[in-house]
Amino acid sequence: MMRNPTSLPLPGVLEVHVWSAPSEDEAFRGDCSALLSESERRRAEAFRFYRDRMRFAASHALLRIVLGRYLDRRPSDIGFLKSSHGKPALLPTENPDRLTFNLSESGGRVLIAVARDHAVGVDIEQVRPVPECDDIARGYFSASEQAELAALPASERVLGFFHGWTRKEAVLKAVGCGLRARLDSFGVTLTPGRPSRLTHCAPHMGSPADWSIRHIEPAPGFVGAVAMRQRGVRARHSVVTLSSSRRAAERMPTAATTCPTPSSRSHEQAPSPGSTTRYESPSAAA
Repeated sequence: MMRNPTSLPLPGVLEVHVWSAPSEDEAFRGDCSALLSESERRRAEAFRFYRDRMRFAASHALLRIVLGRYLDRRPSDIGFLKSSHGKPALLPTENPDRLTFNLSESGGRVLIAVARDHAVGVDIEQVRPVPECDDIARGYFSASEQAELAALPASERVLGFFHGWTRKEAVLKAVGCGLRARLDSFGVTLTPGRPSRLTHCAPHMGSPADWSIRHIEPAPGFVGAVAMRQRGVRARHSVVTLSSSRRAAERMPTAATTCPTPSSRSHEQAPSPGSTTRYESPSAAA
C-alpha cells in the first residue's frame, strides 16, 4: 500500500522509535480534549488534581498524534483494544503494519515507544531523592540487583536505583503484565555508565540473550528505558515539539495536517537544537 509522503517512516525490524515530550504545556492542554476518546476524557477527569488530569490528557493526546503519523490516520479516529492484563494495542483492522507501542509518564514528561511485530515496553522516571531506595530495593529487586546497588558509591545510588527501576518496569510492560508480576523474578544491570541488559529471568521470559534493553535520557533530571524481546534492537530517540503539536492539532481536515512533524533531536544529557537523532546500538547503549 502506498504511504502518505508526510507519514513517519516505519520502525525497522530491529528498531524501536522512542518519542519524548513535556506533558504539562498549558497551551497544548486546550487541544488535547478534541483528540481523546470519550473513555479517555472520563479517565482524565477522574484524577483528583488538575496537574494529573493535564498530564494524562496531554500524554494520551501525544500518543494519538505520534501513532497517527505512522498510520496515516487522524489522531481522534485511532481505535484501541486492551489485553487481558490491560495493556493497550491498536485495533488489528487498522494496523496493517503490525505496529506496537507503549507509553509512560513521570514528573511532567512523557515517553512513547513504537516498534513493529514485537511487544515493546517503556518507562520513564524523574530522578529525585529516594531516602528509602534501599528498602524498596529489598522488596522488589533481585539479589544480584540489590548487591549491585549496594556496591555503588553513595553519589550514584539514587541514579542506579532509577536505572534499575525503569529497566525492570520496561521489561515487565513488554511482557504485558506490568507490575502485577514479581519484580525479583528477573534481573537487570543498573550501574550508571555501563551497558543495560537482562542478567537472568524466569523461564517464561525466555533467555536473557533474547532481550534488548536500551537506556534513554529524555531530558535533564529524567531517565528512561525501552525493552523488547528481540536481539540486537537499536533505539532511536527523538523529541516532540509541543508547539508544533498544538498548531497541527488546530488543523484537523486530513491525516497529513492533523499531526506534527516531530523535531528529531539527539542529546546526551539535554536536548540541543539543531543536532541529529541518535541511535542507541546494542554495544553503545548505557
